[in-house]
Amino acid sequence: MYNINRWLCMLVIIFVLTPVVFLSGCTCTFLASPEKQEAYNDYIAKTQELGNSLDRLEQLNKSVYDMLQDINYDFNNTAEAYTALGKITASLDIYMDELDVFITDCDNVIYASQKYRTYLNPDSSEYKQLLNNETSLTNSVQNAKKLKELCISTKSLFVEMNTWMQKATALLNKFNEGKSLTTGQEFYTWLITTRPVLDGYSTESNILISMTDDTIKQAQINNMPDDGIVSLRQFKNFIISSNSEIVSSYNTLVDLYNSQYGSAFGYVSKA
Repeated sequence: MYNINRWLCMLVIIFVLTPVVFLSGCTCTFLASPEKQEAYNDYIAKTQELGNSLDRLEQLNKSVYDMLQDINYDFNNTAEAYTALGKITASLDIYMDELDVFITDCDNVIYASQKYRTYLNPDSSEYKQLLNNETSLTNSVQNAKKLKELCISTKSLFVEMNTWMQKATALLNKFNEGKSLTTGQEFYTWLITTRPVLDGYSTESNILISMTDDTIKQAQINNMPDDGIVSLRQFKNFIISSNSEIVSSYNTLVDLYNSQYGSAFGYVSKA
């Protein structure tokens, strides 16, 4: 039984935005024209909108992190696992929407700042402060875009995990059916009908392994803590070992069948 609470918690990145002091260093200057006043007012309005976006991101980040901290389930409790995965993917959708809002708000502030700067003296401290703020915001936008890519990769991983669990459940049901076999013909039929279910499970396992690798790469791009990346690798190893064990179990049954009933009912190939 593999408990994925630990590594799931680490999939959430604590997104620390670059502090931006928008008006620090700005001086109160005489606005010589209505156009300059309008540009200044627009800049202030866009800055206030971004402040609200920052607040929403901070609150959402904490709520998602707290939710993941409270999750404690394993793959043997499929009902709990499905519910938890559903909550996580829904939260990631909200998180990505909030990131889109933040990126848009940053872009709006940058544009308004650039427009307002056209009315300022390039040698003034206000001009230079605005330029520094724009650079800082541009970096924050890039970080937000990288974080969104991680969210996309993580959501895809969880969706695939859901599909993998369905395949695993179907395969488990087939193995449970195998416990009641009484004749060589039943054994043969069970092996033949179980093989495509096993192949489907193995295919999903390989897809999940590949997507875990993609998520690890995105986590590294976002400078995710090493213990979070380690937990993802542990999950990947769990999928690899689980697939290997169940294929080995099937092949052991194939050997048993072939040695006892193969000559009478037909030989079966290993997976």
